[in-house]
Amino acid sequence: MLTVKKLEQFTIEDQESFGFNGFKTDKIYAVEKRECEDELIISVKIKDLEETYQKKWSRSSSSEKFFQEVIKQNLSFGAYIYEELAGVLIASEIKWNNSLWIENIIISERYRGNGIGKALLDNLMKLAAERKIRIIGLETQGSNYPAIQFYKKHGFEIDGIDFSLYPRKDESNPDVAIIMKRKVI
Repeated sequence: MLTVKKLEQFTIEDQESFGFNGFKTDKIYAVEKRECEDELIISVKIKDLEETYQKKWSRSSSSEKFFQEVIKQNLSFGAYIYEELAGVLIASEIKWNNSLWIENIIISERYRGNGIGKALLDNLMKLAAERKIRIIGLETQGSNYPAIQFYKKHGFEIDGIDFSLYPRKDESNPDVAIIMKRKVI
């Protein structure tokens, strides 16, 4: 039985219990920027990869500390299968522009593909509508094709690109930040 409720904490132990924290993909969103004398062209194209790309995020005490601070805003949710934590959505409020920012969504490897991400997003959307929040935003990497597809399926649109958020040693690095947003009101 799936229940979603306010998240009170998310520890390194919780993160470790989720198993693999990352993604695998055979496609990416390739982002290019071309500047001409009087024009800036940014293109975003889906690109098939010759080899599967895998990204794994590390767990750290600094991320745990950051999550704990954000969770204190009471905008984050945990999804539970019976009493087991199966997924989290950690969100923060940006008051000056009346928005919520999804800091992270993590689903336990064991429960991926079972609607937990959707349930977490649905709860955040309900909370945002109750608070008359204007927009929900997030950032993901161009290499994270599965996440972008998930967010698009749930009403988010690509709204911007940040070329400098991630260090890029060369142009082959697919980690360009994709900003996505979904209007609430």
